[in-house]
Amino acid sequence: MARVLLVDESEAVRQALQRVLESVGHTVLHASDGRAALASLKRDEVQLALVDLGVPAIDDSPLIERIRERFPGTKLIAMGHTPRSTAAVAVQKGILAAIRKPFGANEVLDAVSRGLRDEVGSEESLKQDHRGQRDTDQ
Repeated sequence: MARVLLVDESEAVRQALQRVLESVGHTVLHASDGRAALASLKRDEVQLALVDLGVPAIDDSPLIERIRERFPGTKLIAMGHTPRSTAAVAVQKGILAAIRKPFGANEVLDAVSRGLRDEVGSEESLKQDHRGQRDTDQ
């Protein structure tokens, strides 16, 4: 299975995601901020990173962009609270998937599985990932 980096300021979110991902055999590393995330990527071979879009930027550059520039082989999944902005950022940045918070275990596992298979999503397919949830981000 893959080595996955979780980047989220919330320890509770990181712990919950860690339990879900380890339950299917992934090795999980985690970081609570951008500096720790970049240090982990530099130190450890990571196949995929789940990155909360709310994690503070570094030197006026969004973390997800820094990861794309410095570690282009790392696959990225964006996490966020609003579906339209999450999907739009994912499509613009070539991110493999985007998931909306709050999310369930199956949604995370599906996104990670698709991400590891390099299934790049379109904005439309990313919106469909949020079945049953109204898109209230205007």
